[in-house]
This record gives sequence, structure tokens and C-alpha cells, in this order.
Amino acid sequence: MKNKTFWESVKCAIKGIIYGYKTEKNFRTYTFIVLFFTVVNILLKVHPLAYLYLIIAGMGAFSLECMNTAIEHICNMMTEDFNEKIKIIKDLAAVGV
Repeated sequence: MKNKTFWESVKCAIKGIIYGYKTEKNFRTYTFIVLFFTVVNILLKVHPLAYLYLIIAGMGAFSLECMNTAIEHICNMMTEDFNEKIKIIKDLAAVGV
């Protein structure tokens, strides 16, 4: 089912972020890393461009972690039994992060 408005899409994205934060350890780890380096950047008074790099890297990690989680959930829906091909798919998705 498609979202009807832009704001409904935003609500879905926020729900996804909350789900990722609650269920994925790596998502929480990336949050800590981004916050830690933001504080370090503030204390060291780094060039403002460094904040842009931090945001780009952090958002990239968050986005890829969400894609990895989605791929893992799709694979788990396909079968609960061990499958070597699905393991390879999950491993490749993890490499993307």
C-alpha cells in the first residue's frame, strides 16, 4: 500500500528508525559513535566542514544498516531453516554496512 501524503511517508520512516534503534545493536552503536565524535569535534573546535563529513558518514551507516536489516528480515521470511545461499545474501548485506 502506497502512502498517500509526504507526511505519511515521513511517519513510516520515523517508525523504521525507532524499530531499528530498538532492535538493532549496531544501530545503537552507530548512534553512540556519531554523538561521541560530534562532542570530540566540538571540544577540538574542528573545521565546520568536518561536521558535514561526520553527518554524511553517519547517515550512510544508518541507511546501510536499515537496508541490511530489511534484507535480513526478507530472508528470514523466506525460510527459518539454514540455507547456505541465504547466509551468503545476509553476509553480503552485512559487508555493505
